[in-house]
Amino acid sequence: MSRPLRAWGATALVIAAVWMLAWFVARRPVADVELLVRFDTLPVQYTPVVQARPPRFRLLGGERQLKLITHAVADADGPVEPGEVLIYGVRLTLVDLVGDVLWTGQLHTSGRRSVDPREPTVDGVPAVPDAALPDEPERAVYDSRLLQFQIPKSIPPESRLVVEPIGDADRLLVRLYARESPRGGIGFRARDLLRDEAPPVDDMLSERVPRDLRWIRRSSEVPTVTVLRTGNRRPFDENEVKAFVALDPLRPLALNVEGPTRLELRVKRGVDAETAASPGEGAVRMVDVPELGPEGRPAGVVLPIPSVAGVEAVQGFEVGPGVHSLKFYTARVGGARIRLTAPATRIEAAEVALPGTAPPPVRFGDVPVVPYEDTEVILPDERRFPVFVAGPDGPPVVVGVEGPDDDLARLIRLDTRLIAPSPLIDEAAMQRASEDPEHLRAVRFAPATVEVVWLGANDARLGQRVLSVEPPAAPFEEIELSDTTRVKVSEPQGLRLAVPPGTVRIEVRAPERLTVRPHVLFPAPPPHLALPYREHLPEEHIWRYAPREFRTWYPVAPLNRDVLRAEDAVLTMIAQVRLEPVGPGDDDGQASTPPGPPRDFSPIDPVGRPAQQRVLEDVRADRVGEVRRQWGPGLLAQVPAGRPVKFRVDRGDRARPRLIVALDGAAERLLGQALTVTIDGERRGRVVLGTTRFAWNLPAVKPGWHTLTVAAESGAAPDGLSLHIDRATEATALFHQRTLYELGRAGLDVRVPVDDDGVVLNAIVYDRRTRAVPEVRLTGVIDGGRPERRRGVPVESFTLATERAPLAAARRPLTTARLVDRAGQVAGHPRIFPIRLGPDLARGGHTVRVRAEADRVLWVRFIIAEDLVGRREAVRSGTFTEAE
Repeated sequence: MSRPLRAWGATALVIAAVWMLAWFVARRPVADVELLVRFDTLPVQYTPVVQARPPRFRLLGGERQLKLITHAVADADGPVEPGEVLIYGVRLTLVDLVGDVLWTGQLHTSGRRSVDPREPTVDGVPAVPDAALPDEPERAVYDSRLLQFQIPKSIPPESRLVVEPIGDADRLLVRLYARESPRGGIGFRARDLLRDEAPPVDDMLSERVPRDLRWIRRSSEVPTVTVLRTGNRRPFDENEVKAFVALDPLRPLALNVEGPTRLELRVKRGVDAETAASPGEGAVRMVDVPELGPEGRPAGVVLPIPSVAGVEAVQGFEVGPGVHSLKFYTARVGGARIRLTAPATRIEAAEVALPGTAPPPVRFGDVPVVPYEDTEVILPDERRFPVFVAGPDGPPVVVGVEGPDDDLARLIRLDTRLIAPSPLIDEAAMQRASEDPEHLRAVRFAPATVEVVWLGANDARLGQRVLSVEPPAAPFEEIELSDTTRVKVSEPQGLRLAVPPGTVRIEVRAPERLTVRPHVLFPAPPPHLALPYREHLPEEHIWRYAPREFRTWYPVAPLNRDVLRAEDAVLTMIAQVRLEPVGPGDDDGQASTPPGPPRDFSPIDPVGRPAQQRVLEDVRADRVGEVRRQWGPGLLAQVPAGRPVKFRVDRGDRARPRLIVALDGAAERLLGQALTVTIDGERRGRVVLGTTRFAWNLPAVKPGWHTLTVAAESGAAPDGLSLHIDRATEATALFHQRTLYELGRAGLDVRVPVDDDGVVLNAIVYDRRTRAVPEVRLTGVIDGGRPERRRGVPVESFTLATERAPLAAARRPLTTARLVDRAGQVAGHPRIFPIRLGPDLARGGHTVRVRAEADRVLWVRFIIAEDLVGRREAVRSGTFTEAE
């Protein structure tokens, strides 16, 4: 064989090997790769963010999902103590090439300095922080935080995202990433605009992996700085782990583990047992969730607490496969101290391991490994975040209302919690704990009220609302006061409010001391749990307080946080991440509903933030039977007040049924009162009517048919009380829950992805008239009338740059869409205006502007689908002409 042939053969073998390796890697899920870089320093480039010179990040166009990796940087004046929490945020402004503002938003978070480099080495583990600045070693860098969000769907090429610090951080270090543009067929790409289920890539992995992992870094226009990343974070209680973890009647513990494995529990007297008046014998009880005992009760372990100081009780036990939340309780006055350990399975630092190369870690979640004598100490997986106190003797909590003056920007959610007046609990309650470990959940706080005042420009008072707050106690949550003592709190009661137009800020006051955590609605995909939590969700269970990749509601800091801090009105909320059976009360935005299967068509939203309204549209009469059999997302069924109705829960449905409540007109007098919820003849809940619009999670029920009755406690329900459930029912009206956008002469822009097969954008236009209206003209213009086309290839059709048609007759059988927030006013009946983008157009995104020449408001929604319009209906749509 000649030398050239041998060279070509060797090259072919190398290429084949590379392709085989790429095929093998591509078949492995991204989530299978775990990076374990505990204390291996890795230099990473970050962009500095200061108020005087905010950086501008270049966007290529078409990005939608972004994430920021942020570090707050402390001043050089003095050291930052470990555990110190800093509240800060970022203001995001999207501008085009000429500097016009396209979109603004805010995100808030909190950073913590978890490790102090001055600490000595412990058990051979160096005290290195999560991040450090090599050029400024005297400055403390707070632990990283990930902020993942969504921006409008149509971003012009060469736009810039301006990032500014707000809150307590004067200086930030950030890295910006964007999802890579979606690929594949048009159906996949349209769904990808709505929901991207690919797991995100860790920040430190992003520099080392191919682009196929989807997160691509975006560069800034200012010089970067080097940050040394280690990934080393310590839990708050790590320094106390050698002295066991405290357990008392007010503080149960939830420890998350992954089996199968064998654990060892050690128990000894609490530090306060010596001062207790009558400590008694007492015991520690462990409940395993989601495991169940022979009678359907949670299986558990009971271990007596030694009565002699210094003596330990030890018991080993097995846990089965899967993820478990082991909950520990005690009723003993003075409490106990426990240590839960498992065999060490830690992999050496800086090693990238694929599944099966090492035993899985027993710990689960974000809690770092704490080695101790050839074992792993399991600690609570805690989340800490700031809350703000409103009370009779302190300042109000002032929340700013920013952004355009539309319905979306004026939606505010206030999570309120009642604070226990004392960290103590009476003897009778402690005794109940020995009989019922969940006794704290049945404790009721005294009802309270919250006053919300709307303020406009120049402090003009636009109105106020007084809302009632009456949530139950939270067993695994507590508030840390400024003197580090802890007190119990209630579950959060979310108050969702539509702020009146013209409001620039709101003030929250309360006659009794309670905490407030304000949120704003932010454009985002559906809520989505982070890894590994979303991959481990037993049936009929939810994660409480697990970290999330996407949120719908984002917390914001009050405008007067400095005043609140000076009044000791900024406290730390401590919540333990855990599995819980599906049940009532979880209204804090932490539950997650797994996304449903892809539909055969994909809704697509217009660019920007046009005026919009939610509607309930009747299900077509000829599709009622099919809809009942194949129930899907976005469907609601009517629940008559005071009358029983049967609803169905399908097998494999993990989400709790949701009851949607609306009060209009005379029904608004029910505010402050309550509804009773009865399922299968048993009273299962009480819903306090605190706002005119809200949703409530029904208790978990088994698959099958159940009878539901919702009645007002005050007696007969007045007109205007609207109740719906998101499950199929028998013999009640069915509705599609949709979002419509106001359509006028200015028009709406829709960014449509096009591939080699082309696509049809269907504008579903609503009008109160049922007949065809020739004087109302609809127009669709693609790329301003001059779309970019493919060149040098044959095409079967030619796309018209402008399509025009009169308003067609409503589709038969008729359906009616009623505006939810306008006391049932009618948006009209739908008809279809199809706009075809053929395969002759260039691949990529194209902007379609849809306008209506009408003397009244029309409403519209957009769907990408092929077969919504039949052939005869397409003929009635009219004749289209090419634009100039």
